[in-house]
Amino acid sequence: WLHLNNPALSQMGLAALCNITIKREYKEVLRISEDELEIVLQVMLAHRNIRVVQSNAIQALKNFTFSQSNLEVLGKDEHLVDTVLAARSVHRQGFQGRDEELLMSLPPWQRKTTSGICSNRTGHLDDSSLGKSRSNFSLPSSAAAARSRPGAVAVPSSEESSVKKGNNTSLQLSYNSELGSAYSHSGDESRPGAVMGNPSLLQDKILHFGGSRDVADRIMQFIAVEADPRNGADGSKYSVEVAVGMLRSMCGAYHTKMELLGGDGTGDMCQAKKVVKTIVAQMTLYPNNDRIVEDSCAILRESAEFDLLRRTVCRCGGLDQLADVAGSQNGLLASAALRALSAVVSGATSSDLLSSRACEAVVGAMELHPDDVAVQVWGANATWSLSAVDDVEKVDDVLKELLVGLGCADLIARAMDRFVACETMQEKGIGAVWSLARPAKTKRRVGSAAVGSVINGLAAFPSSCQVVANGLGCLKCFSIDSGTGWFDEAIELVYSCLWLHLNNPALSQMGLAALCN
Repeated sequence: WLHLNNPALSQMGLAALCNITIKREYKEVLRISEDELEIVLQVMLAHRNIRVVQSNAIQALKNFTFSQSNLEVLGKDEHLVDTVLAARSVHRQGFQGRDEELLMSLPPWQRKTTSGICSNRTGHLDDSSLGKSRSNFSLPSSAAAARSRPGAVAVPSSEESSVKKGNNTSLQLSYNSELGSAYSHSGDESRPGAVMGNPSLLQDKILHFGGSRDVADRIMQFIAVEADPRNGADGSKYSVEVAVGMLRSMCGAYHTKMELLGGDGTGDMCQAKKVVKTIVAQMTLYPNNDRIVEDSCAILRESAEFDLLRRTVCRCGGLDQLADVAGSQNGLLASAALRALSAVVSGATSSDLLSSRACEAVVGAMELHPDDVAVQVWGANATWSLSAVDDVEKVDDVLKELLVGLGCADLIARAMDRFVACETMQEKGIGAVWSLARPAKTKRRVGSAAVGSVINGLAAFPSSCQVVANGLGCLKCFSIDSGTGWFDEAIELVYSCLWLHLNNPALSQMGLAALCN
């Protein structure tokens, strides 16, 4: 708003807005207020002859349409349709179909108020009349202009792959309430994308009512029966992509995830266990479909918040499937599988993990993707989780010894050195090294491989409480039996940490304990 008349800053601001409207990690769409919509439309009006400004604005508006509350705001603005049509009339085919997708996503009552929206792609409007129609707009307040409020409407995960930073591509899966179908705008209109007999009913319910159990039941029935290729279903793979993507999107917001995976409030987890078993089955049926596999990993990861479901994943073959995916050549899939493994292994026994070769899968993934920071971070985290199973069972240290024997400590140390500027890598890496070094049989081997990396990681992030806690515990552990050549450097670092965290009693206790040793 402050730089309304600056085309370069308007272009950059809209490009930033395109990327932040979709919260990829949580699969959510930010909400837009009437004042914020006013700003976007004013920018379009001010720079109607600059195609990239118009394109970025249309993409941002299109992103907002994946929230039902945003659709209501967009539907109330009487100038939105005219503004988009004006941009289309000036720049003709310059928006790769996003303008029509935006218009088709608007509520039916708004589409009907403007004739020819869907049929006239190049209809001309009088720019002067458009200017008059907006001349009596009220200016938004600066406070409203600065607001950005996250909504709770999940984005179908099949869209996520098209939301790239710095690349304002259109979302793959769009909902057309008039046509009543879920369809792809990637150019392949023949691709089967229909979900159930009437796909509009399913998506409409999800958009309007969230994760009601009847919707989840219908998705499960569809996946299990109507889309099963063993039943001769036509186009089943593409339909399952959409259905599994919807289940993942329902896991992306707290209230829908609780309805899907949290039981019925009486302790009955039958539906939640059915979801887990169905997802594992889809990973078995479609091992080469990246979208289904990635979404399935995410759902299993979310289900691990519930102890009963962690055990269900481990008992119905989920560990084997995740271990297989961790060995993928695709780093995105490997990291998704490792992240899910990190979450679910606490529901397994050491014998389960040995039989599924989970340790070998983690080490293999880290060896296969040495330059992929996500794989290294989640590989270290999975190592930490796996080694913690030994601590829970309190029988022996079979998993720790296996991981160390496979060279896991060396891999983590190399990853910490390679990504020394990544705080999460240092936090997970030091935690995993500390866990591996606890048994007397592995302490010296792990210390010789990783003590230098631990010191470097601790020195890189001395103000991070979690890195410092893990680092001080690790140094105390190493000091018992891993040589003394590193003591001088470590002592200076311990003093620094004590001083920086003087008012933190827990870190002071750990620092002094390390100093004692």
